[in-house]
Amino acid sequence: MPGGGPGPSPLPECDGAPAYAGLPELLAAAADGRPVPELVLARLPEPAADAELYGRGVAAAVDEVRELVGAWLAEERLAGSVLAVVTGGAEEVLPGEGVADLVGAAVRGFVRSVQAWLAGTGGGRVMLVDVDDSDASRKALVRALGGGEPDLALRDGVAYARRLVRAECVVPGAGAPTGGPGTVRLSGAVEGPRARESARHLVEAYGVRLVGPGEEAAAVVHLSGPDGPSLEASVDAALALDGHPTPLAFVTTVGAAVGSGGPECEAVLGAFLTALAARRRAAGLPAAVLG
Repeated sequence: MPGGGPGPSPLPECDGAPAYAGLPELLAAAADGRPVPELVLARLPEPAADAELYGRGVAAAVDEVRELVGAWLAEERLAGSVLAVVTGGAEEVLPGEGVADLVGAAVRGFVRSVQAWLAGTGGGRVMLVDVDDSDASRKALVRALGGGEPDLALRDGVAYARRLVRAECVVPGAGAPTGGPGTVRLSGAVEGPRARESARHLVEAYGVRLVGPGEEAAAVVHLSGPDGPSLEASVDAALALDGHPTPLAFVTTVGAAVGSGGPECEAVLGAFLTALAARRRAAGLPAAVLG
């Protein structure tokens, strides 16, 4: 789209299909008599380098996709068409592959919240697909989207769909903690009821000692939720924590995994934190997501 935002995806399978700079151009073509496509791919820009990754950029990308999706759903001429938001490396599909595009992960969290909201009205108008850089996946993209799955990932041409499964027990990795044994520091949404509940659980169930801001700890538990700061500030805080080797546990909501019809910021931030934890683990750093 204009300004370097989501635009048509230049994929081999789509050769010969019309490409538009944005939704206004597509609608203008329809007004001139061109047929309205049944499927439209909206591609996110290339992921930002780590040195350029800030909460402001994440929030701006989500806002841009929010504007696109809102305009898409409001346009009667597109009522029979499907919008597929395409990301690249924004989802950990195979164990240990990590996440290359954290901004795309946040956008996926937003789109999942839209899908959850649309589920009550029949859904199906907005899809998600994450594609690796293999030729096989590019060629399989349109065919895979024809299967009707709302959320897909393609790896080496193989399609993966999201399903809820029982989590396996995770054994903590080796490595000495940086703080004293049993010390934990809370960060993020530390003022709300979720923070109080988490602190009580850590102390009573595990006997940990909570330390204040600025003190070294054996682990950090970062809380997301409606009682926390803005999306931009929350992302910046999480990225600051990512610069340390201390074990991190991100406490999110189920909306990070399956979308949520509730506050979209929770789904966006939860998806971002889940991706950040996956990237840390792929780099050999300790991280976990609790929901």
